[in-house]
Amino acid sequence: MHWIPIVAGIALAVVHYLAYRLWLRDWIGNRPTLLWIVRVWLVLNLAVSLCFPIVRSKTDLPEWLYCLLAFPVGIGFVLALSLAVVAVLYTCLCTYLYALQWRTRRTQGAEKPKVSKAGATKVAAKDVAESAIPETPTEKPAADSKPKAESKIAPTTDKPKKPAPKAANVDTESALQARRASFAKLAALGGGIFFAGYSSAAVVTAMLRPKLVSFPLSIGLGLCVPWRIVQLSDLHVGGLINYDYVQWVVQETNALKPDIIVLTGDILDAPLPKIADCLTELAKLNARLGKFFVLGNHEYFYNVEDSLQALRNIGIRPLLNESVQLSSTLQIVGVGDLFGRVRGVYAPDLDAAYANARRDLPTILLMHQPKFVAEVRASARRADLILCGHTHGGQMAPFSLVVMAQQGGYLSGLYRVSEHTRMYVSSGTGYWGPPMRLGTRTEITMIEVC
Repeated sequence: MHWIPIVAGIALAVVHYLAYRLWLRDWIGNRPTLLWIVRVWLVLNLAVSLCFPIVRSKTDLPEWLYCLLAFPVGIGFVLALSLAVVAVLYTCLCTYLYALQWRTRRTQGAEKPKVSKAGATKVAAKDVAESAIPETPTEKPAADSKPKAESKIAPTTDKPKKPAPKAANVDTESALQARRASFAKLAALGGGIFFAGYSSAAVVTAMLRPKLVSFPLSIGLGLCVPWRIVQLSDLHVGGLINYDYVQWVVQETNALKPDIIVLTGDILDAPLPKIADCLTELAKLNARLGKFFVLGNHEYFYNVEDSLQALRNIGIRPLLNESVQLSSTLQIVGVGDLFGRVRGVYAPDLDAAYANARRDLPTILLMHQPKFVAEVRASARRADLILCGHTHGGQMAPFSLVVMAQQGGYLSGLYRVSEHTRMYVSSGTGYWGPPMRLGTRTEITMIEVC
């Protein structure tokens, strides 16, 4: 869909513009040299982000350089999060200020002297009594009229003028503006701390070795000793996932002494000549009952036939809408990825995949995207355990919420999708795009089934 990169490019441009106008400019303040450096950095970051898809498809650069060129896209995402943090902090501080003002005004109003009803009645009675006293004959009306006139005029001439309250209001407004400006700088500082902390934590988390996720699961095999199934998913060999990383993954996987190894898509993510040494290392994976693979969406980005043949050459069997029976105890079914419907090759086909499968055997279904489980449920095919990946656990929170919504509510971990079916969604053994992860870790999964 060509509209997706267009919308993403517009969103990135808006984020960079708002990040400068509403955040970075207030944070940097009156430091023109640093301000110019930030402007240049923002323009370059945006330019690289917008040009990356073109460079990725039209040039033949090393894969590690492609990953570094994808890094500004991740920075754009962190800029958007930081901008949201600045807006939330500023709103909270201003709300606190308004609440404080309202409380102060209410307190001042409560401190004004109030006359009780009884006191008001006494004062009124006194005034009535004084007005009822008759004038004595000795009073001189002419002499009295002049002071009365003067007493009536005097209050009007002595009234204070009104400029003083206006001046007080001006001072109050200027104080409010000063506070808002200080709050804007404080919110900008908070956004800067968040940006630095999030970016650093995401890069460090991505560089960590995969953790081991291990758990037992009963699917009715009736085995005396559980079989060990090790799942690798979304390794994305190529780029920053290089030979050393793959070598470590292979060593850790073999140390688990698995009976079955399953690779649930997005294992190869580069032209084959560039990852020949990694393929040689993947050939060292050992499993007693076999190694099985299903396509992910990234295998379709290159010559999918060559990738499948390369995997066959190193002893990994692709399951292309087909099933395989292991002894008389268990069968494994594999389907193509949903992206195959876009490319018109190796699209998922449950009818073909289950054509030779037995209905009475416990079944493990391998697929790439967890949202395909809706079609599995609708078909009423037997699947005691479904293994998939694709989501990377969201890779960067809170982007994980978008991924979970796009994948039908599935993100990572073990789910019960029906009375007899469990599904495990791997967070991935590698990462894609910018070398950043937060809120999730890479993993090697070992499930002991019985």
